[in-house]
Amino acid sequence: MNNYISLGEIGAIVSDLPADLVEDINTTANNLQADFSKGSAYNDSLVGHIKHEYALGYNQKLDIFLNDLISDYNEQFPNYLKDFNVLFNDAPLGLDNYWINFQKKYEFNPPHSHSGVFSFVIWLKIPYDLQQELDYFGNVNQGSKTSMFHFLYTDGLGKIKTYNIHVDKNFEGKICMFPSSMLHYVNPFYTSDEYRISLSGNIKLQN
Repeated sequence: MNNYISLGEIGAIVSDLPADLVEDINTTANNLQADFSKGSAYNDSLVGHIKHEYALGYNQKLDIFLNDLISDYNEQFPNYLKDFNVLFNDAPLGLDNYWINFQKKYEFNPPHSHSGVFSFVIWLKIPYDLQQELDYFGNVNQGSKTSMFHFLYTDGLGKIKTYNIHVDKNFEGKICMFPSSMLHYVNPFYTSDEYRISLSGNIKLQN
């Protein structure tokens, strides 16, 4: 079952990945974590303040799943793709570049957007208890935001709004897909020495 996040006229979609796809991606992640020297470093293409970020090769099963998710997204938010009326003929969408992040304690992703039509994040491992993270700084005005995934967008009055996704262990094996131009960021976590592992990528118009 898919969940929809409404952010003005557009939004994001959160879904469970098929178990076999999660298993494939986790195998890739485990192999890389065992020997980072075998990975293709991708830091120079990303804004993340994360030491271990690596490009990944094409994954057909993921590409097929993403196209199904796009169809569902378009039914829920039909106005978004209408903005891409720039070609004479329809062009298919497909998986472009994607990468894996091994985020350590104190590392973070600052506010940024991506290229393409859609972008996504897949959470593979959340090594901390979310409530312990939220309690780390105690009684913070407007609530603690440690470890969270955030969207930045403007409302009908032009005010900048933040939508916080409270990512915890229940998000392992889930994907969130959203418009590539939407600003988003990831705050650091503080209560675990293990890696927070996620996979991100872009979906673009194919030639």
